[in-house]
Amino acid sequence: LPAETEQRPASAEQQFSLGERYRRHGLSDRALEAYELAAELDPSAPSAYVRLGELAAEAGEMDVALDQWRRALEAHSARLRQGRLGTEFWEGFAELASLLGDAGLFNQARSDVDALVRLYLDRQGLFRFDRLARALRENGYSTQSLFALASSATDPVAFYRSLSGASWLEAEERGESFGRAITAAQDAVESARRPQRPYRLQTLREIQFDRIAFHLEAGRADAARQSAAGPEFLDAHRSQRPALFVWLAAASGQLGEVFGGERPLPESAVQEAAGNLRVAGSPEIADQLRAAFYRDRIERRNLTPAYLLGLAELLLAEGETLEADALLNRLVTVAEDPHQERLQAASQLEAN
Repeated sequence: LPAETEQRPASAEQQFSLGERYRRHGLSDRALEAYELAAELDPSAPSAYVRLGELAAEAGEMDVALDQWRRALEAHSARLRQGRLGTEFWEGFAELASLLGDAGLFNQARSDVDALVRLYLDRQGLFRFDRLARALRENGYSTQSLFALASSATDPVAFYRSLSGASWLEAEERGESFGRAITAAQDAVESARRPQRPYRLQTLREIQFDRIAFHLEAGRADAARQSAAGPEFLDAHRSQRPALFVWLAAASGQLGEVFGGERPLPESAVQEAAGNLRVAGSPEIADQLRAAFYRDRIERRNLTPAYLLGLAELLLAEGETLEADALLNRLVTVAEDPHQERLQAASQLEAN
């Protein structure tokens, strides 16, 4: 920075940068003066108040620190009201929440934090709200406190749904988020006018599907099954999310729901479900699913070499050599060019 910046008032940004430089070199008194001048030049900028609060906390002046950080929160709120939200807001909010939490002052500033977050939800909706919610959760907010913010959200269903997908929440907390999202979605269906009802119902179905996947990813097949109760829901599940339908049926030992019907499910759904089972730590069930799929296709007189060879491969892995050999002989019988067909089948299996 130019030397004259230290000798006369400049822009708030320059004074703030000068304060940062002084602070890095351990010159706290001069940093304090620069930050104070920055705040004087631009009272609407939160960053100077944040640094003034840090310096006060480092000096043990916790009342002063709290006062400065409250000013920073109010400055953020003022910018929100004026529509002047900058790109630095989200990182700045997370830093401020962390400072309040580390200093043990979060509860004292709770009303100010609540006011800012509720204003944000009113003006910005759920845009990047995940970053704010995580900062709140890590620095004093309970899950119930997060849920209470739904009253300020323009769309409570979307609010709870965003929390249900938050990887930084505990599994139990995400499960409760799903429950609240589904309850809110059911209320929205009941209160919707006729033209909006199909859209609201589809949103409800999607959240229910997501909760099933959430349980399956954690290996909770029974809980997933309970989430899919009812024939009407199962029909929608089968048609709209076939891979998830297959995954649920396989994980809960109900493969009869997948195979044997008049209209077979697409192969892609079975392959995706088998892959999900492996990722979830159930390779044996994945192989059972693949074997059932190959048997179903063969019984339907679909003698594609990949199906014959795929089932033979699984049988050999289980030590069922006689049945595997019979399948390989059948492959030779139905193939015009046995060697070429086997190569093609092996290539297709490898791709799957």
